[in-house]
Amino acid sequence: VLLIGCKTDLRTDLSTLMELSHQKQAPISYEQGCAMAKQLGAESYLECSAFTSEKSVHSIFRTVSGICLSKAPPQPPKSPARSLSKRLLHLPSRSELISSAFKKEKAKSCSVM
Repeated sequence: VLLIGCKTDLRTDLSTLMELSHQKQAPISYEQGCAMAKQLGAESYLECSAFTSEKSVHSIFRTVSGICLSKAPPQPPKSPARSLSKRLLHLPSRSELISSAFKKEKAKSCSVM
């Protein structure tokens, strides 16, 4: 879980600050966001502002992608030698090949009664 603070440019916007003050509120600080993330058990707190491009949404996606990829379990690489050994283990023996050849001949013959 990640906590993302958006519209950080409004922290310094005069009309937003006035509107919030009428409601007896104030924008949260970065420190308050970090504290809330910790309280929620979030992995991290990140901020962005699409308006000012400061710490843009794009950089948030890059950061989040990196965190997700680092948490993903690693995929074991397929070894060509291992897959070859699997195929070699399943090759029929010479006697199995001969007996299967005789079975095919029997299957092709028919008897009339």
